[in-house]
Amino acid sequence: MRIGLLGGSGQIGSEVVALAASLRCEVDAPSSRDVNLMDRQQIADWVNKGEFNAVINCAAYTAVDMAENDEEHANLINAVGAGYVAETCQLASIPTVFTSTDYVFDGTKPEPYNETDEPNPQSVYGRSKLEGEHLTQAANPQSVVVRVSWVFSTHGTNFVKTIARLAADRDNLRVVDDQIGSPCGARSIADALIRIARELLETKTGYGVYHFANSPFVSWHEFAVRIVSMLHDQALIDHEIVVQPIATEQYPTPARRPANSCLAADLIERRFSINRPEWEIELATVVHTLALSR
Repeated sequence: MRIGLLGGSGQIGSEVVALAASLRCEVDAPSSRDVNLMDRQQIADWVNKGEFNAVINCAAYTAVDMAENDEEHANLINAVGAGYVAETCQLASIPTVFTSTDYVFDGTKPEPYNETDEPNPQSVYGRSKLEGEHLTQAANPQSVVVRVSWVFSTHGTNFVKTIARLAADRDNLRVVDDQIGSPCGARSIADALIRIARELLETKTGYGVYHFANSPFVSWHEFAVRIVSMLHDQALIDHEIVVQPIATEQYPTPARRPANSCLAADLIERRFSINRPEWEIELATVVHTLALSR
């Protein structure tokens, strides 16, 4: 199977590249300099020359707080560019797999969000990703949208790496305890995306919106406590750290975060036989890798 991958240098994209060979896939992942999401012709030339069986679009503007003052740029990448990619894939008669986010919801539902729940994004980032979902599905009926939350890995910037950096020289951390969700390992997400792309090629069915989440659901504070414990286990920190729970209002941010980011992911598991391991398994691997890279 030959996959075209956009966003190959990001957290999820890097793991798609790393996993491809073991899943019998060949991946072509051009940089944003080689394929500009704002250039329809560049996208078309890349897709037509690549002879792909599917395109996975992980390219995204993910600076959630910066997006509040950079709405045009966020929309160009997360929405307009996503539409161009899907449009090109439709003309080439190949499926598009597009990654989206828990931020499309307002976070007020008391239970985990299902795929049929009505989105109501509260941030520029969330609105741009929801528009990207709409444009992708409108442009290419052979498309799958996969919403994920709280992505972490050894790549880029994420909560795990931030906690590891702060814990190195602090003995007290203050972490929000009234926002809950599911930390999602980028490796698990990448595995799911490749398997979905393969299934779409083989069955020509299963198009639509799906949620992916590792288990269990936790607060940011609970996640931080577990990260710190693993940092101790891997000797990345050698001092005691108090992880203090705080309320959202004690840590104001430009973009509003959903209080409930829990995504019900039974549908993707049933439809594509997706493995969704507990996030602690992947967290242990990520922390171990960080320790080896010191």
